[in-house]
Amino acid sequence: MKTLLTFILLTGVCFGQMKAPLCEGVDCIAPKCEDAEGLLIIDGNHRPNDYTGVIKNCYDDDEVDDITIVEGGYVKRITTYVNGKIVKSLSYNRSGKLYKKRNFNVNGYKEGEHVEYSRGRVELKSNYVNGKLHGKQVNYSSSNWGAGGIEGIAYFINGKRSGEWSQFRKSGDLYRKDIYDDNGRVVKEIRYNDNGTWKKTITYKNGVKLNCEGDCN
Repeated sequence: MKTLLTFILLTGVCFGQMKAPLCEGVDCIAPKCEDAEGLLIIDGNHRPNDYTGVIKNCYDDDEVDDITIVEGGYVKRITTYVNGKIVKSLSYNRSGKLYKKRNFNVNGYKEGEHVEYSRGRVELKSNYVNGKLHGKQVNYSSSNWGAGGIEGIAYFINGKRSGEWSQFRKSGDLYRKDIYDDNGRVVKEIRYNDNGTWKKTITYKNGVKLNCEGDCN
């Protein structure tokens, strides 16, 4: 069986033309390809340069003239364009579950919140400004962890590591904490024991280790 990427070009702002709602949440299921009405099916390479609307990319298990939609196939990707530029992309797995949500600015760079999902849960939330990581990034565990299910928290400024980065154990206790300057260089590493108590602190200057306090063996 061959996976065929079939594109459906919607001729305008056409969310209202769908029998099934387009899903952006972790609990949503993507619409079936055959649930789309009033759509023009074309090869995605033929999208007009100034196109405004939505292109749907579907899962397909059979091939007929490269544009066939097989009954039962879910939407694989929904990409929204404005004046020929991508502004949003929603990606779904073969079970119809959303696994990635991305936004873009008018120049085609990643912009705003990006979310990745795994096993029906939010796995990673990031923020971008003009294609670079900027602000808070949260990594969630795919299982039930303490600390609100958070496995790690990081911060970026213009694509570089910055501020306080934290990693948590399954119990929710801190495992490690790293502190970075605005140039992305680590200035301090703090480690914690299994019970959450402080273990050691390593200090750096200009990327060079200065000293270690605590259990440094």
